[in-house]
Amino acid sequence: LPGKGNREKQILKNITGALRPGRFTVIMGASGAGKTSFLNLISGEARLGGTSGQVLINGKEVRGKEVRELTGFVQQDDLIMDTMTVREAVTMSALLRIPPSVSREEKLQKVDEILDLMQLTKAADTIIGSAQVKGVSGGERKRTSISMELVSNPSILFLDEPTSGLDTYTAYSVCKFLKELASSGRTIVATLHQPSSEIFDLIDDVVLLANGEIMYAGPADQVVPYFGAHGYPCPDYVNPADFLFMNVLNQATASISSTPDGPLEWRSTGHDSIIEPWSGTSMEKGQAPLSRRLNAPRDPRDIQRLLQAWKESELGTALDATARSVPKEGNVGYDKAHRKYHSSFFTQLPLLVRRGWKNSWRNKMIIQMKLVELIFLAFFIDSIFWKIGEKGLSSQSRRGLLFFLVVNQTFSNATGNLMTFYNDRFVFEREHRAGMYSLPAYFTSKALVEIPFFILLPLLMVIFTYFAAGLQVDAGKFFICAVTIVLAGNTGAAIGLFSACTFKRPDISFIFVPLLMIPLMMFSGIFVNLDEMQGWIRWLQWLSTMKYGYVALVKNEMDGL
Repeated sequence: LPGKGNREKQILKNITGALRPGRFTVIMGASGAGKTSFLNLISGEARLGGTSGQVLINGKEVRGKEVRELTGFVQQDDLIMDTMTVREAVTMSALLRIPPSVSREEKLQKVDEILDLMQLTKAADTIIGSAQVKGVSGGERKRTSISMELVSNPSILFLDEPTSGLDTYTAYSVCKFLKELASSGRTIVATLHQPSSEIFDLIDDVVLLANGEIMYAGPADQVVPYFGAHGYPCPDYVNPADFLFMNVLNQATASISSTPDGPLEWRSTGHDSIIEPWSGTSMEKGQAPLSRRLNAPRDPRDIQRLLQAWKESELGTALDATARSVPKEGNVGYDKAHRKYHSSFFTQLPLLVRRGWKNSWRNKMIIQMKLVELIFLAFFIDSIFWKIGEKGLSSQSRRGLLFFLVVNQTFSNATGNLMTFYNDRFVFEREHRAGMYSLPAYFTSKALVEIPFFILLPLLMVIFTYFAAGLQVDAGKFFICAVTIVLAGNTGAAIGLFSACTFKRPDISFIFVPLLMIPLMMFSGIFVNLDEMQGWIRWLQWLSTMKYGYVALVKNEMDGL
């Protein structure tokens, strides 16, 4: 990865291994060891340059998009539209990812089977929910994410921290499901930060990473004997995962001691104690002597020694030989590696439009607030500009009203569209990478769902203000005014969409949009005579969308007075 200046940081190096079908494999390592980077690379999720090496399935090299088409990937964050029910989310994935040769009835039957397998039948008609709206539990949400990947029947399933944010029992339940999925012949690969002893018992294979290299990759039940043979014995009744993190993967100089009846003591050798030792008497601590002492590597070179020991070990050399050999077809457990089928544009579009409409109508609070905003603003404008047309020409007042209508619709739709898009953006990125739908289908559906609101709300604003302000009562002039305001609103929505597509962070977009609006307003023609401006900057008036809207409204209203 690029670093400061011309320096580069090497995240992963010299990693060779094999992932077998029918096994639940867990990637473990201390923070910064490269777990997520490694998972993203082998799953095709990473978009990093400067990498070299091969990823092979059945002896055939696959890259990037090909890997994603052959596998399933469950992200750490469960990115699901929060207004959908569990059944709707899984059904959407099934209808878009299962080959079109399969009938709709068979796809829906597949959904029911997966919901039953993942024990989601009772929660099937409950919305996913969010921090603001109550929905399914954290475990059900995670199982829904897994179900959405299982509908495409991937032979390989990758999961990034599937137990993150879950309580102990829910985390165990999720891992138990993963173990059962692996038993059905799939390759299940997950990163886990620090699994409990119960979860560790479910794991078939462990891949330990340290400093971007493999320290161990093999059966989970052999990891304790392996490190015991290299000078790091794991005491009885200690969680192997805790032992690995605190004593093998931790480069700090530390020691942990325990007594049969006393508490654990954590000391930083040569430094002040992190937790002071119990100062009670030997009788208070228990008469038995110290039974075990867990010694962490006392020098960073110990990590390098263990990395080198793995390369030279019997397990390490056997794994290296397996990975470098080109297997015959089906030799690693798959009959064939089928590519995912993508549904057609005309299949994707109606499904996305239907989902978009449901999402809009279920966000009742947003619709209600938009109507409240419209009514309040219309009342405010009418109070200020009431019957200005009947009190004389009132050129300044007329121009002020028309300019405000253009600015209001442009600005409100630009900022309003920002949050709408950002709420959907991460869901879109996950589903698009998974091959559920194409960019044209998504943006077409987005337009079909949003445009009615971008037409109806500005039109209501014109109806509420045009006649109240006493503007010219003429059907043609009213129509031109309404169309101009609607176009101004849609221009603002386009500006907001452009900003949201350009900047990943919403706070940056909320700075960029007002910054862009200022020159649009300044060059609209109401603040300064554009013909009197300096020539080197005067040309910017032709880039101001507000100018076109404002000038059109003024000409339309002033003509005939």
